[in-house]
Amino acid sequence: QFLTTHPLIKAARDEVYFFDKYFERGLRWYISRMPMTNENEVTLEKTASYFVTSTMPKNLYNLSRNVKLILIVRHPITRTVSDYLHYIHRPPGMTQNPPSFDSMVFHPNGTIITGIDLIDSSMYDVHYHRLLKWFDKKQIFLVKGEELIDNPFPLLEKIETFLNIPHYFEKHMFSMDEKKGFICWQKHTEDTKHTCFGEDKGRKHPTLSNSTWDKLREFFKPHSEMFCNLADVKYDWCFL
Repeated sequence: QFLTTHPLIKAARDEVYFFDKYFERGLRWYISRMPMTNENEVTLEKTASYFVTSTMPKNLYNLSRNVKLILIVRHPITRTVSDYLHYIHRPPGMTQNPPSFDSMVFHPNGTIITGIDLIDSSMYDVHYHRLLKWFDKKQIFLVKGEELIDNPFPLLEKIETFLNIPHYFEKHMFSMDEKKGFICWQKHTEDTKHTCFGEDKGRKHPTLSNSTWDKLREFFKPHSEMFCNLADVKYDWCFL
């Protein structure tokens, strides 16, 4: 949402799911879902499931091999818990008697359930390695999610450079929502009113037991190390 504030960035209104779910509908269908864009503007489309979909890189490469990709990653355990919260708040009535986090990620014998989105989506190395089979690292801008939450301005400046567009964002355009712990932002440099994330952001995470945390850390540790090595980054969660 920060990027769509930039006057030279035009974004699709909703997640399009073209390169994973609806690729067979063809390029004309995809273009019909995108905004009108001038030659000096950048067209942006965000669909979270692209990164974890095995067919996406090939589909995207076959249509636009010079595309630029922005990938946001965060601590794999935090991401898994966040995905769990999103899941239990999405279906009507689920929040009245939601399944526990442990019941959704562990078998009855205590081993981790693989092959489910909650776990597999945090195995960044698998998905990033697949991307590198089709795209050069120079085409992928990695964003550490924790930095985007705490201090987005420096990252947005780097993204502007990555996209080769003039710098628009200024530090004073951002302020902290103390209640949620998320940054709010001005949609225009001259605005005095700030826009904040909706109710689906900033939900309080459940406290994980030491046993749960240790099992997840042991599982994700090799995946995080491999991802950080592949991506040449040194995040504080690279070596869990």
